Amino acid sequence: MSESGATAVTFTLLSWALAWSLAFELWPELRAARLRLRLRQMQMEQNDPELFQALEAAARQAEEFRWLPLLLARERRPERPEQERAAWEIVRHAARGAPWLWLALLSQAGRQRWMRRAWGLIEVRQP
Repeated sequence: MSESGATAVTFTLLSWALAWSLAFELWPELRAARLRLRLRQMQMEQNDPELFQALEAAARQAEEFRWLPLLLARERRPERPEQERAAWEIVRHAARGAPWLWLALLSQAGRQRWMRRAWGLIEVRQP
């Protein structure tokens, strides 16, 4: 292989490595931004001040909703459908970063358990 061919191959491999590392660095941030946007939309759709504050706190902490804090969170049952919807969005966000969690979400009992943990995480994080 000529020197220019080796340089081209090296440049191509380095550019692919840079692109993949950039994608892996940005992916969690993009997911957190999407969750924040979804929580803000849910916040604007309802009138309850208590739920408004809970969704505000959740949107501020969106980067921290990962599977481990969710696993360690104390369970607290969502009382209304709007709360369940917010908890489900957080569970979906955490599951995108932890594929092993997908199996637990196949059953209704598993979904309910993880939603209770997500709502407990929101309640703990309120100021």
